[in-house]
This record gives sequence, C-alpha cells and structure tokens, in this order.
Amino acid sequence: MNILFKLSIYIPFKEIYKELPKTAGMMKCIVAYYNCALKALKEGTSENKKSLDQIIKKTKEEYVDLTKMKFINPKQGDEVFEKIFSDKKTAIEEKFKSAF
Repeated sequence: MNILFKLSIYIPFKEIYKELPKTAGMMKCIVAYYNCALKALKEGTSENKKSLDQIIKKTKEEYVDLTKMKFINPKQGDEVFEKIFSDKKTAIEEKFKSAF
C-alpha cells in the first residue's frame, strides 16, 4: 500500500494534487543545492580541501531558505510556484558560482 492510497481514504485526491507542484519545486531546489555542494567538494584540491561545514557556512542564507520552503502556502497557483522555485534555484546556483 502506498502513501497516496492511505491518504486518499482521508483526504480527497484534489487536495493531495494541490501539494504536488510545491513538492516538485522544493525537490528541484534541494537537488540543485546538493549537486552544487557535491561539485564544490569534488573540485577541491588536496591543499584547498573543502568540507560540508565550510560550504554550509558560505551558503548559509540559501541553506536556511531551503528549510523555510516548507512554510510556503500550498494553495498558490502553479505559475507562482514556478517563479518562486526557479528564482530560488537560480539564487543557489549563483551563490555557489560566486563562493567557490
């Protein structure tokens, strides 16, 4: 039994579907942060080794924004989510480019 089936017993599917664009946008931002952090870790040389702690300190604002995304109102339209999350993803990528 999957989670959508269990939830559909208690919550109408239309309500679950409204959450999907927000969830997908959040995942895109989280994956973008992960990929940028992984790239920064791999590009570090032996004398200039980077750690995850250093990366998080340099990108603290973006890291905190990732945790605050769960508080965005899920009842907004798809276009609003597309703009919000594409802007956040761009901000993450630009911060990593400038910091590393």
